[in-house]
Amino acid sequence: MANRQHIRDWFALGCGLFGIWELLRAADSGMLAFDIINGWYRTTGYTFAGEMLFAIGHFFLGLWLLASATKLAAFWYPDTANDKASDQNDSDPNTTNV
Repeated sequence: MANRQHIRDWFALGCGLFGIWELLRAADSGMLAFDIINGWYRTTGYTFAGEMLFAIGHFFLGLWLLASATKLAAFWYPDTANDKASDQNDSDPNTTNV
């Protein structure tokens, strides 16, 4: 089985990338709301309030994903008993590796 720390690092990186993607989506929704309010984009399906709601939602989801990527990775990929025992053996200077 692969090292869980390696998997956890990749999961945290993926969460961070999704967070950046959500922030970009928030910027896109904000620009569309700006276009709607200025009358540059005329539609009956989109409203300023609706786009701002999407922009705020994407913004906070993106911030949350970026801020808690390592915590999410630790939650979904916790240390197993074998990993904890091997970490303790590695840090104990009195043990010898045979």
